[in-house]
Amino acid sequence: MNNTHKDKKTSVKDRSQENVSGLSEMDDSVEVYMQLLQETSSTERSLMSVLPGLTEGCTSVDFRELLYRFKDQIAGQADRLEEMLDDLGDHDSGIACLSFELLTAQIIDILDDHRGGRVEDAQLLTWLRRAIHFQIASYRSLLLNAEKLTSEKYRRFLQLTLSEKQEFDTELELIETQNADSKIS
Repeated sequence: MNNTHKDKKTSVKDRSQENVSGLSEMDDSVEVYMQLLQETSSTERSLMSVLPGLTEGCTSVDFRELLYRFKDQIAGQADRLEEMLDDLGDHDSGIACLSFELLTAQIIDILDDHRGGRVEDAQLLTWLRRAIHFQIASYRSLLLNAEKLTSEKYRRFLQLTLSEKQEFDTELELIETQNADSKIS
């Protein structure tokens, strides 16, 4: 662990022991929670960075329109997480979710291989559903452990985002099913 990250943890502990920013007495579970919150914020930024390539690469008009709508939604989700982290006084944008970064690297490779050309929608849909399921799991964990936060506002943020992710996944599943059905016909 580098010293910068260690110093950041110490400063979070110091602040939380003074009951600043809505955190109760600091313990390991709160540290883990804050790290998950930071990593989840990182997944939103990573997903936002690949959305233009996904949108450009897909062939289905319905899929493309859904991605355009999702772009605005994910920006709002990322903003909510940033607000939470800022309010909690523990915003370290340097913490990345390595598992999600590896997942993101896969779609970047697929898009690079096609260099601006069209990619099979099935590949894009499969990747995007995996990414969204990853995020759904993160938001469920955050929500289940939200009692560490004193603000109902944060729980509402998390619940809203989880609901939006689940709705988006349902729409992706519908497009994926239509895509598969058209291949069979």
